[in-house]
Amino acid sequence: MTQHLSPSRCVHLFVAAAGSAALLLGGCGSSRLMYTEKDMQAIRRDTINAGTATSFLQNPQDSVNGVIRLAPVESLNLQPVTLAVSGTPSDLFAEPKTVYLPAGFGASLYASGLNRPRDLALREDGTLFYSDYDGAIVAIAPDGTRTQIAQGLRSPHGIELHNGALYYTDEHHVYRFDFSSPTSVTGKQTELTARLPSGGYNYTRTIRWSPTDKRFYIAVGSTSNNSVEDDNAHATVMRMAEQGGNPDVAIRGGLRNTVAMDIHPESGELWGIDNGTEGLAAELPPEEVNIIKLNKHYGWPYFYSQNFRDPRYAEQTDLPKNTTPPVIELQAHAEALDMQFYTGGALGAEWNNAMLVTLHGADAPRVIRLKASADGSNARQADFMTGFRTDAGKLWGQPVGIAISKDGRTMYISDDKAGAIYKVVKL
Repeated sequence: MTQHLSPSRCVHLFVAAAGSAALLLGGCGSSRLMYTEKDMQAIRRDTINAGTATSFLQNPQDSVNGVIRLAPVESLNLQPVTLAVSGTPSDLFAEPKTVYLPAGFGASLYASGLNRPRDLALREDGTLFYSDYDGAIVAIAPDGTRTQIAQGLRSPHGIELHNGALYYTDEHHVYRFDFSSPTSVTGKQTELTARLPSGGYNYTRTIRWSPTDKRFYIAVGSTSNNSVEDDNAHATVMRMAEQGGNPDVAIRGGLRNTVAMDIHPESGELWGIDNGTEGLAAELPPEEVNIIKLNKHYGWPYFYSQNFRDPRYAEQTDLPKNTTPPVIELQAHAEALDMQFYTGGALGAEWNNAMLVTLHGADAPRVIRLKASADGSNARQADFMTGFRTDAGKLWGQPVGIAISKDGRTMYISDDKAGAIYKVVKL
């Protein structure tokens, strides 16, 4: 495949998929990969400082092809915080680690030496549950005692507390765990379905309960990075009755890999962040924040952003009609893995209905705060927790899951690279 070089375009390094051609060049301060795609869009990046917005147009020569506006960035004035270590830390945390948080927040290493902790759920008695990507569901009691309540699962990810029971997923199944008492970690596991489709390229399954229509919503990613699916049970969100049974396809498709999902506390609508394709460009496509509604199609793999055509499908004629664009757009390849709406009162009105989002991407792993109106307008993003690299630039952590206490004062954040869970507290 011929690589066309554009000296006016300077992009970040991108690792090409196996079997594809890639040309790495020096310049702009580091190695670069120049892409074959032409006629891409310019990217508008806004920053907000003291109420004043400043705009920067990246690749202005491409604005004739359209402009993608990322959510404006504001600052929370992050400060260095040394992770307070309790108990016996793993080797990784034998030396203190520094993270960055807004002033007035503290952080500690809540648990370390874990395998690959993913999604989190926090019970009102303080028991924290996490999915272990290596096959288990684990409970951590307030005193730090760990209890494995399920094992032998296939890449478990999504967990959700509902009506006093814990629901969790692996690639093919949804289970319910009924506790023997409201504060116990013993009980009985029941299989609710074994009919989730096989994973392929994206095999995590996020589960969220919707009080609006009293069903569980389960995200099922695509089987490939960028190709048309053979059946409509992939690249979608499915839903399942509370008692289980066969799930049905709720969304017509177009969601490549929506791992981060939550229910908006005011509208009751399901929100999700879709992780876009690889190999298009270093800065495209953006990660897409969608309000996920029944029977809609969200564009992938044919469209991205505000229904811009993916050039790899330029000759395709049988396209879905009336595809739904995202309401907010974020940095490309950021890899959002969890989002939680904030409903506690401890942080003040400024935080009402804001989202905390984990970005797992190795370029800049972090947790951001994302604020928006209930329809997705007036979006603003701000870094909330950063610092997952050493001063020498070595990556040591990548956040995945978030759980927030009912009063909103305490947040737990899992990290599947460091094998740890952090506790962030408003002081």
